[in-house]
Amino acid sequence: MQGTRLAILIILLGSFITTSYGKEVSIAGVYKGKPLFIQNPYHPGLNSFCIDEIYINKRRIDIDYTLSAIQIKFEGFDLYTPVNIKILHKDVCKPIIVNPEAILFHSSFKFTEIAVNDTVLHWHTKGDRPNAIFKVEKLFANGWESIETKQSTGQFEGDEYVYYPEFEEGPNKFRVKYEVRPNRYLYSREVEIEYYPEPIELLTTQVSRSLRISRKAAYEILDGDGTLWLSGNSKTVDVSTLKEGEYFIFFGDLSFKFIKHN
Repeated sequence: MQGTRLAILIILLGSFITTSYGKEVSIAGVYKGKPLFIQNPYHPGLNSFCIDEIYINKRRIDIDYTLSAIQIKFEGFDLYTPVNIKILHKDVCKPIIVNPEAILFHSSFKFTEIAVNDTVLHWHTKGDRPNAIFKVEKLFANGWESIETKQSTGQFEGDEYVYYPEFEEGPNKFRVKYEVRPNRYLYSREVEIEYYPEPIELLTTQVSRSLRISRKAAYEILDGDGTLWLSGNSKTVDVSTLKEGEYFIFFGDLSFKFIKHN
């Protein structure tokens, strides 16, 4: 029955648990800051506990093997260190790993950030696996198409990836697909940028009602104290609600000053 339960855990978690129905149970993952708990059954016929030895990364750990519940605290291990645990036990019994999710890491993957500007698409991750890939996809008229593939660095603690796309004039929409194998994948959120090769210019600097911009663009309007008053994405901006004074309109890192009059 315990073998069946372990097999179910393997299927559901997609883990690296392997079980030998003789004298060994193994589990591999990364140290995520939590201890691993193992049940160590007592066998009356042998007048002994089940586990003989435990090894972490091929080194035997010095603990009390006469306890029914063993706690591995990973003392001396840095966070996100890969760990390979081997449990040697007697033929007639089997230890039980209570919380394998403490070190299993495949399900912990996530995109922590993704953004695009007029130069680069970049994304940050956590929980990368070394055998995974990233596929950069772009939305075309006939649907999403893969335009670039990058190999995961396998850094569980997180990494940053960059891609320099070729933009088409107008809206450009991207997403990134994290793929462990063809039937196991996760998408990032979609990001979009409107690209125009010519620079932005502010066509009016003395204004009472509307600002005119050389082309449609995302903007933010702040006063001299840095307070945000307006934001949007357009070619003209209604500023009639602003008080008289000096303001700045930002297009990303580019900014212009204008004066609002009644």
